[in-house]
Amino acid sequence: MADTSKSPPHILFLHAFHASPFIQLLFRGNGELAEASDGALRALRCQREKLPEHPWLRQTDALQLNNAVKMVARTGEPAVTAIQLPQGEIFLELTQVSLTSQQTCWVLATQTELTDTIASGSSPGLQKRKEELLANRQRWQFALEGTNIGVWDWNIQSSEVYFSPRWKEILGYRDHELPNSLEQWQQRIHPDDYQRVMQAHEPAFSKSDRLYRSEYRLRHRDGNYRWISSQGKVMSWARDGTPLRMIGTHADITERKILEEQQERMVRILEATTDSVNIATPDGTMIFWNSHGRAMVGVEPDEDVTAISFDLFHPPKSLKILTRVAIPSAITNGIWQGENVITNRHGKTIPVTQVIIAHRDQQGNLEYLSSIMRDMSPQKKVEEALRSSEQRLWRLLESTPLGVVIINSCGTIEWVNPAMCHKVHYHFESLAGHSLTKILPEESRMAWHQWFEQFGNAHTSSSEEWKFVRRGGESFLAEIVSTSFADTSGQWRMVAYVTDITKRKRFEDELLRSLRQQEELNELKSTFVQMVSHEFRTPLAGIMGSAELLKKYLERLSPERRDEHLDTILSGVQRMVFMMEEILALGAMDSGQTNFSPSPVDLVAMCRAIQDQLHSIFPGQRIQLDFRDIPTCAMLDESLLHHILTNLLSNALKYSPATSPVHFSIFNTTKELCFRVTDFGIGIPESDRGRLFEAFFRGSNASHIQGTGIGMMIVKRCLDLHNGTIQIQSKPNQGSTFTVTIPLSQCIAEEKS
Repeated sequence: MADTSKSPPHILFLHAFHASPFIQLLFRGNGELAEASDGALRALRCQREKLPEHPWLRQTDALQLNNAVKMVARTGEPAVTAIQLPQGEIFLELTQVSLTSQQTCWVLATQTELTDTIASGSSPGLQKRKEELLANRQRWQFALEGTNIGVWDWNIQSSEVYFSPRWKEILGYRDHELPNSLEQWQQRIHPDDYQRVMQAHEPAFSKSDRLYRSEYRLRHRDGNYRWISSQGKVMSWARDGTPLRMIGTHADITERKILEEQQERMVRILEATTDSVNIATPDGTMIFWNSHGRAMVGVEPDEDVTAISFDLFHPPKSLKILTRVAIPSAITNGIWQGENVITNRHGKTIPVTQVIIAHRDQQGNLEYLSSIMRDMSPQKKVEEALRSSEQRLWRLLESTPLGVVIINSCGTIEWVNPAMCHKVHYHFESLAGHSLTKILPEESRMAWHQWFEQFGNAHTSSSEEWKFVRRGGESFLAEIVSTSFADTSGQWRMVAYVTDITKRKRFEDELLRSLRQQEELNELKSTFVQMVSHEFRTPLAGIMGSAELLKKYLERLSPERRDEHLDTILSGVQRMVFMMEEILALGAMDSGQTNFSPSPVDLVAMCRAIQDQLHSIFPGQRIQLDFRDIPTCAMLDESLLHHILTNLLSNALKYSPATSPVHFSIFNTTKELCFRVTDFGIGIPESDRGRLFEAFFRGSNASHIQGTGIGMMIVKRCLDLHNGTIQIQSKPNQGSTFTVTIPLSQCIAEEKS
């Protein structure tokens, strides 16, 4: 045997510790198991190297033992704790020991007593203490299991925690499925509750008699959140007042929270309504009255309603209705509703609609009565206002100049105002009860029936124009603005407002004609500007060119070349003069300044003068004249006739080949004086003849030839003033013949006059 007489004290202690036949465990101050006696190894049936893993301890006991060791190491006060072994429950007495001169803290756990036998030499006091601890533990476990409450044990300094199996079961876990970890608890706290929960412990840490209470949400295994009520208290304090250990309970209050939320929601609804809602017991004691109900009768918000009798707010007559009719009916049938009258504390009478409901428990016993009242004062005012408004409306409908007709869904006239009777020359009795078709023309009656059926299906407002027939057969055009409305029984009706628009339509037609004329005039002006700028450009260019050549080379040009340039200038001027005369004539006609002024006209002289004028404009082209037995003098408007013949002949020359002559003949019949112009030019397409007399119209085959497009319109207007006509014969690429006819009777009559 080794000599241990000179060994340090702590070595001697360890030798004695290892040789001990009793269960003895040596822990470091942080709760770590350092050594075990031989007796402990035999009793625990565990190898020394596996001791730190605690295979011989239940997880809950290991945590409890660890917390107890740390507490003894920190406080220096002995403690007793119990652990469960396979052979039974044992108690360990924990004491703080110092093995070296260093400040290392150790805790010695020594078996004080086995559950089934008492170790020899144990003191009666210890046995009594053990029995008390066991009894308290059993009572504590029974109480918790009976209330279905979980338990938590928190080592505040080390952040180690113990959760009971029921604590974990509340969250859907078995004991072994959820680690005893503070982080496990923190991670499951609802984000909206986390800060509040973390701060809830602080008051309990400041005073030893202060309880920790908190209600918050924890995430269940299924992903949903459960409401938890957690309560606890600091059970151990360090000498400096630092909290060491806190124990508490953990209860599922989800159902209670749901009920509270439902009740709060119901109270919010009752408080939000503008109706009065109160609840009373069967003996008449009020237990609830919402704020609007209190305000209705003048009860203060903080006044105790249990001391108020609801009868005080009912005058005698309405109280009799309440006690003899309303409440008995509600008790018998479950509900009563009707109209009543109450008075507030200021004596003001308030008409109300009242509903009384009887509420019974599951056994059918009457629990309480609730009353819902709505102040009908605004509605009564509205009803009175509606009656006054209705009277004003009927007076308005009867006095309005608009015709008003009310027709039911069957199409029958129910009411017409005096203005409508006046419009159609019928009395009220002759229209009421009849269809509106009575005052419609026969050709419109079928259309009215179809329209009325569509209106009845759509129930929309509309505006239509219909022709009406008065009693004497005279018709007039009217605008009907119709809309539908429903009566109190839900039956729809149509109200039609009838306006005689005969004069208005006439004015509209005149306005449209004026607008069209204005649009045409604007278009003519625009086209005229374009035409003038285009038609004047060519002769002006010729004039300018010839003038510049004469100016520069007059002395060097031969007489023949000089004459050619002078002819070009003269021809251009003549062409421009001709166009200006046509434009001025058109302007005079548009402004109404052209008058028919007949005078004796020498036809032959006039025609030869026109021939000479056009020869200067179209040099090289010939006009063949043919006069057959015509009067030497006729009563005609020379200016208008000059426009007619000049335009016809100039068009014939313009649209004919230069080598082809134009035939111009004058002859008379028994009743008419005729002028005929024939050319062999490009002709007029059939599709263009209908628009030949429109302003600025150019034939589809004449776009490459210069022209203003106003000549034929001038011809037509001048001819109309003579009461004459014009006939056209034409074939494309073969030529055209224009025959102008003026009645001789007019010429003779004018001559005689």
